[in-house]
Order: sequence, then C-alpha cells, then structure tokens
Amino acid sequence: MARAVVRQKNVPYALIIFVILFVIASGLAVFFYMHDDGKVITIAGLEENKAELAAEIEALQEQVEGLAQTVSGSSSYTAARDAYEALLAGDNGDDATPRADPNIGLVENLREFRKQIIDQIGRADRAETKLDDLEATLTEQIENEQDRRMRLENVVRDGNAEIARVQLEQTTERAEHETQLSETRQRFDEIRRGLSREILSLTGELSNVGRHARELEDENERLTLRVADLLQLDLAETVAMYPDGEITRVVDERTCYISIGSSNGVIPDLIFSVYSPSGDADGAKASIVVKQVFEDASECVITRLEDPRDPVVPGDIIGNIAFDENHVYTFLVSGRFDMRGGNEPTDEGREQIKAMIREFGGRIVDEVGVNVDFVVLGPQPILPPEPDDDTAPTVRQIYETRQREIEEYDEVKRQAIALGLRILNTNRFLERLGYVPVRTLRYEEDY
Repeated sequence: MARAVVRQKNVPYALIIFVILFVIASGLAVFFYMHDDGKVITIAGLEENKAELAAEIEALQEQVEGLAQTVSGSSSYTAARDAYEALLAGDNGDDATPRADPNIGLVENLREFRKQIIDQIGRADRAETKLDDLEATLTEQIENEQDRRMRLENVVRDGNAEIARVQLEQTTERAEHETQLSETRQRFDEIRRGLSREILSLTGELSNVGRHARELEDENERLTLRVADLLQLDLAETVAMYPDGEITRVVDERTCYISIGSSNGVIPDLIFSVYSPSGDADGAKASIVVKQVFEDASECVITRLEDPRDPVVPGDIIGNIAFDENHVYTFLVSGRFDMRGGNEPTDEGREQIKAMIREFGGRIVDEVGVNVDFVVLGPQPILPPEPDDDTAPTVRQIYETRQREIEEYDEVKRQAIALGLRILNTNRFLERLGYVPVRTLRYEEDY
C-alpha cells in the first residue's frame, strides 16, 4: 500500500531575516550617502536616526518574537528554529527545548498532526496486514473447497460406476432368473400333465370304488329291510304304541293345543311330530313347536304340514324320540352327519346331533349295549384308494384314519343289528325329532 507523505511547510525565517537586514542596509546606505555628499547631517541626526532604527529594529524584533510565538509557541526565534529543526528531524519524543510560553503553537500542532498521520499509517499498515491474513485465509478456504469438490466429484464418479456395476449385475441376474423361471414352468407343466393323467386314473378307480360301494349299500339295504321284517317294529308303530301326547284342539291352520304341559316336563320351543292315530308308516303328517306352556296343556304353532288335504285334527298323536316324561332315552351317535344338505358329512354335524338330543332330555353313550334305545348312524364312510409307497405321509395318514373310521362304523352297525336296536339315519332322526331336513339325503341308508 502506498503511504501518503505530507510535505512540511517551512517557516519563512529567511524572509524575516532578509527584511531586518534590508532595513539595516537601507539605514546605513542613507547614512553613508548623506556623509559622502557632505550634506548637513549631524551626529545628532545620525543618533536620532539610529535611535529610530533601533526602535524599528525592536519593533521588528517584537514582531519576530510574536510570529515565533504564533508559529512554534516559543518566545524567541532560536527556540522556534530549534523546534522547527526537531520537527524536520522526526523527533516524536518529549521536546528537551525549554519553552518560555506554555501555549501550543503551530509547530506543536504540526507535530501532533504528524503523530496522527503516523498512527493512521500504522493502523493502515496493520489493516493491510490483517487484510493480507484474511486474503491468505480466504485463499486457503478456497483451496480446501476446491479440494473437497474434487473429492466429492470422485465420490460421485465412483458411485455412478458402482450403480452401473449393480445394474449390470441385476440385468444378468434377471436374465438368469427368467431362464430358471422358464425351466421351472416347463417342469411344472410336465408335473401337471403327469398329475392330470394320475387324476384321471384315480378318478376311474374311484368310480369303480363308488360303484362297488353302491353295490354294498344296496346289499346293506336289503339286509336292513330283512332285519326290519324280522323285528316287525317301526318307528311309526312305536309312536302309535307309546305316544307323548295328542292334539286336543285346533284353533286354526297355524295354532293348536296338546294334552301335555309343564307337569309333563314340556318346555317352550320343544318340537313334536304329528301322526295319525293309527301311526301311519308313511311318516309324520306335520311338525309343531311349543310356544306357551300351561300346567296340563301347551299352545303350539304348526310349522309344517305335509299334505293340506290331511290337516292336523284333534285326536292326532304327537311324539319326540328324545322326549319322554317317564323315561330318559339313550342314544349312541356314530359317524359323520350332513346337517346342511350339501352331501358333505362332517364331525360338526355329529356334534349338532348330540346337542339336539341333550336339548330335549336324551342321554348320549359311547358304546353299544342293551340299554341303548336308538343308534343314530351317519352315511357309510367311503374308503379312498390305497396310496402307493412313495405317496406323501399326510395322504397315507388320511387313508389310515378313514380306514379306522370305517372299521368302527361297521362294528357299531353290526352290534346294533345283532342286539336288535333301532337304527336311525339323519333323515329319520330329524323327522322324528320334529325338524325338517334341508333336503332329503339320498345317499343315506333308509334303516
């Protein structure tokens, strides 16, 4: 940075001295001129002129001292000159020259001004140094930022390279997966075709098994009819011989009264089947549901009428195989039952049958015996084809379970026939209980 240098203005001491000398020279010139010309100039006149000149010199001296006082603050020309030379020499310390007057003159002002300029120059130098430091720091930061940017660009370049590599790997893996998927689909199609052929074969075998099962059912039905003929006893006859009560009054086509009430153990919502007094073997003519119970009678609603030409009339008998005011009937329930009419017997259907029996006061047993009143059997279980040796364990387990169920079913049926117990299928049981099946299950045996 360029430094500003203030040029000091010199005090016009030479001019002052010149003026004084000029005045003295002029006086001497006049004196010698008057002397040489021989004019009438007396010593007294010269003395008078000398006195005048002395007065003028003294006046000039006073003016010089006043000027020196004004310029330097000193009371003499010598002090003013010393102060001026010290100023030009650059002395910034204490001034050793004694001063007659404490007032500060122009030289001192110049000195203070010079100090301020030097201070300003020093501050400017320090500011320039600080600016240089800041510039160096900024340069270093710029270099660091450029270095960081270069590293970032390197990272971005490496990341783009990695992304390209991963995309290439994904493309390769996708192609491999598509190839594997295509091969898997081909194997799946082959397996599916093989299974289709096997299913067709098993379907044919199942058809043969079903035909054989129907033949066995027909044979079983013939045997059951023979047993029924030998026993010469039918449910309708049982109801006719041991009815639970009878119809005492018919109010209209929807309401009737029966001869039993709370004293006989009748409860609301109990269902009875209605038969003609002769106990017609064709089955129940209607179903009724108890709505209001009195002590010796109950009000019922006719829920089903088989033939409008054969209405419910007083004297018709009623029965529920699970209800008896003097006897608790015992039931054995075996097999699976279809309670929804979908030709799919289930264990849940068996539990529903048992719940109905318990609801109307019947008792459930697990074994066939002489104390069993009724045996309720589901449809004959069908044994699936025996699986091969390489068949899955779960398929073989299902086959073995079904085989045990068939053996147990056949054993219960054999014992019931041997003891002469009454056997009911789902249709017969629901009918005698007073329920209306969803639809008649044709696959069940008519015991």
